[in-house]
Order: sequence, then structure tokens, then C-alpha cells
Amino acid sequence: MNSDFDEYQQLTADEIYRAIDLEKNLEITEAEQLVIKKDFENSRPAIERFVYKVIESDRLGYEIKPNAKNILSLKELAFGRRYFKLLNAFLQSWLPGYSFSPHVDLFFQCCRCLSVGDWASLRPDDKLHSGSFVGEEFNRLLAKLREGVAGRNFKRRLASRELTSERGFQSCKKYFNALMNVTARLLVLRVDFAYQKDYAASVSPQELKSDLKRFLDSKRTSPVLKTLVGYIWRLEYGDDKKLHLHMVFFLDGSASQNDSWLAEEYGKHWQQCCAGGKGLYFNCNRKKMVYKYLGVGMIEYHNYELRLNFINKVLAYLAKKDQYLISKVTKKMRCLGHGKMPENSGKASLGRPRSR
Repeated sequence: MNSDFDEYQQLTADEIYRAIDLEKNLEITEAEQLVIKKDFENSRPAIERFVYKVIESDRLGYEIKPNAKNILSLKELAFGRRYFKLLNAFLQSWLPGYSFSPHVDLFFQCCRCLSVGDWASLRPDDKLHSGSFVGEEFNRLLAKLREGVAGRNFKRRLASRELTSERGFQSCKKYFNALMNVTARLLVLRVDFAYQKDYAASVSPQELKSDLKRFLDSKRTSPVLKTLVGYIWRLEYGDDKKLHLHMVFFLDGSASQNDSWLAEEYGKHWQQCCAGGKGLYFNCNRKKMVYKYLGVGMIEYHNYELRLNFINKVLAYLAKKDQYLISKVTKKMRCLGHGKMPENSGKASLGRPRSR
């Protein structure tokens, strides 16, 4: 096993979209009941696949040719048969106030340019006021997508998003491995920090960062945080929660146990650190069976499977989510960070080697 953990398996777009859906639609009520909202899952992964299918070929959806009486008629091709009926569902997955992946954003831009919403509910062989078949407009949409992907602006935006995500991922990966090098085992907590709904809309990024700093600074005096050795934060904005933080806390596993209870204590401590007790929290450790790749609980130095799972799934998702969905409110903010790199994390220990 390489000490750098280079066995990285790329998260698929479907995996990231499903995690976004679960994160967006999952709630725990005051009665400890798990609620998944009705709009769980969306069409954006299908749009992503559709755009990729369009740009990897020059296929048309419909063929227009004269019949025996020299009258133009429409012939449905396989590509049109498969995708035209999905356009309405695709259009309904647009969210105001968000930027999507470059491919999905391009789809919505092309749809606006060609007024797809005006004809997507019609039949392909219906004629528009312009005299063209609806199927011809579908062909124009395919051509517009291919033209957009080849453009310089699209390529620049795609490269920029990928570079930003990869830098964030590599920085967090290096930080996590550094913590593991100085700690035999880490107890990992996942807690979301937010604010009460009647107060959340007025919270600025500066106030949220101030509350987080107050929380972290209390390590010197609070027994709750006495075993905390590191953390990763991710800033996001949502329609319901407004500005909020996804926190990953790393505790000294040799002096900590019962991750669910500790995550609850961290959440309560966040409430105390917020002005006027306006804070809210979501304890992900309490319902960890719901998540496929949550990566919480005890991770030991020699458990390479868990370490790789945490790096390749949990950290990769936190770092790369912006490639697929980001609020325009936080678009120009720094949205991912971690604690101070531990001292001597790269130096060889003079003590006895760790036993497996």
C-alpha cells in the first residue's frame, strides 16, 4: 500500500448527484424521525449523460425528407425516440440561484436560446409558427450543444472547476494523512452547523466564520473539545438552511469513543457559541446507516480500506461537489478549508513502530 494513498477511484457523476439529493432532502425531526422529502432525486444526472451522448457523436434526432408527393415529412431516429420525451423532465430540474456542472449549465443555456420550453410538450411532427417541425428544433438543440462544448469559454470554465476541486481535494487528503501520521487512530464526526430559520436569512458569511472561530477557540476551555485534533469545513448555501457549514471533526481515537454521542455534544456546543443561541445542528453520526459513503466513526492508522474510503468518497465528494452544484451566493467565496497542519507530521517517529 502506497503511503500517499494514490489508489484513487473517481466518483461518478451519478454518485455525486445522489449524495447531493440525499443531503438536500434529508431531515431529522425533533421526535428523532428520519424524513426524506418528496423531491428526492432529480433529472440533472440524466441531463449530464444526455449532453455527453450528444457531444460524442454527430447523430440527429429526426430526419426531414420529402415523401412520394414531394411534401416534407419527419422521420424519427433512435436518438430522438430516446431523448425527446425527456426534455420536459430535464427543464423542471432547473433551480434558481444555482450554477450547475458546465455540461448541465450549457444545456439550460441552449434551451433558453432556442425557447425549448415553448415546444418541448408538443409532438416532434407538429409544426411551429415558423413552419419548421418541432423535431427540427430538437436537431438544432443538438447542434447548439456541440457548438457550445467546442467553445473557448466552456473549455476554460470546465478546466477551472476541475482545477479548483482537485486542489481542494489534494489539500484535504494531505491534511487527513498528516493527522493519521501523528495519531494512531481518529474518531471522525460529521455535524452540520446552521441557524434557526427566522434568523438564518440575516446571517452574513463573516458572522458565520466568527461563530465558527468562537467554537474552535473554545477548545482551550471546553471539556467537550478536549480530544479534538483537527477539522475540515465546507461552506454552503441552501434555500432552507441559507448559509451553513458541513463539518468533519477528527478526535484522538485513543481518548474518545461513542461518536454519535460526541457529535451530539458538538452540536449543542455550536448552539451555545452562536449569538443568542440561534444555532442549529444536524448530527450525521446519529443516522449514519442512511449514507453509503459517510466515513464516520473510528479509523485506525493501519486500516487502509477505511482510510481509502474516507479519502476517495467522503473527501472527494466534499471537494468536488462544486463541479456539479454551487449556490451563486457562495460562488466567489472560499468554500472548503481545514485546520492547521500538525507539526512533525512528515518526520519519522523515534519511538517504537506501530503494531498492526
